[in-house]
Amino acid sequence: MSKSLGNFFTIRDLLNDWPGEVLRLNMLKTHYRSPIDWTVKGLEEAQVRLSNWAEFAAERVGDTLNKKLFDTAVKHLMDDLNVQPVLHTLDETVKKPKPSDRDRYTVFRILKLLGFSGGKNHVSQLASHLNGALAQLAFISPNEWRNLAVEILRQPDLKNGRARPAARVIAALLALQERTPELVRLIEPAKPSPRVFELFELAMNRSEVEEDELTIAAKKLVALRSEARANRDFAESDRLRDELAAMGISIKDGKDAEGKPITTWEIAR
Repeated sequence: MSKSLGNFFTIRDLLNDWPGEVLRLNMLKTHYRSPIDWTVKGLEEAQVRLSNWAEFAAERVGDTLNKKLFDTAVKHLMDDLNVQPVLHTLDETVKKPKPSDRDRYTVFRILKLLGFSGGKNHVSQLASHLNGALAQLAFISPNEWRNLAVEILRQPDLKNGRARPAARVIAALLALQERTPELVRLIEPAKPSPRVFELFELAMNRSEVEEDELTIAAKKLVALRSEARANRDFAESDRLRDELAAMGISIKDGKDAEGKPITTWEIAR
């Protein structure tokens, strides 16, 4: 392997095409005293294994260990970092015809032990997606809802065989409305505290409240800052953050359900 032959790559080069966790697994699956197999096939196999383990662990509900399984993994790692039997154990556990919730949680813990994220469980993912959606609904003004309605009435639902954005929004809201009775029936036994419903009502009704000057100014500055971040004008982004902070506005950057950058804000307490 050499630069002159064109087959020399740094980790930074590989990160342009592969997730960091895939590279980590590709290194871990070979004992540190042996040469590492850096091939596309090896990386693809590592990616599949990681996906299988994460999907298996995501089905967990509780947080109780299969102590025997976990202790065996730790014992192998204490034996000169003998990772290969641990990875084999993960593969065999995932293949169980009737795995227990302890198995799923233990796979998650072993993945964390090896330095992998392990992934959120499905309930956490769903909660995150719903929270993100509700947070956005809270900042939609009555005027924006009216503009959406006008767009639907004025334009056809489809363009070039694809649904227009406004039509997709209405379709999603109607689907949620149709599923609401079923969802209420399913979650009723959980009996959330009254405070949960108060927060939900606040989020849904906030868009109907007349916006004050602070809200209007904050939304404008947040939008300008998002534009600056998209243009990689970080100096302007920092300046707008400071201006919002001076107004008593706290902002938080993150990503929506599709992985796109998003900024939420609130009045600092």
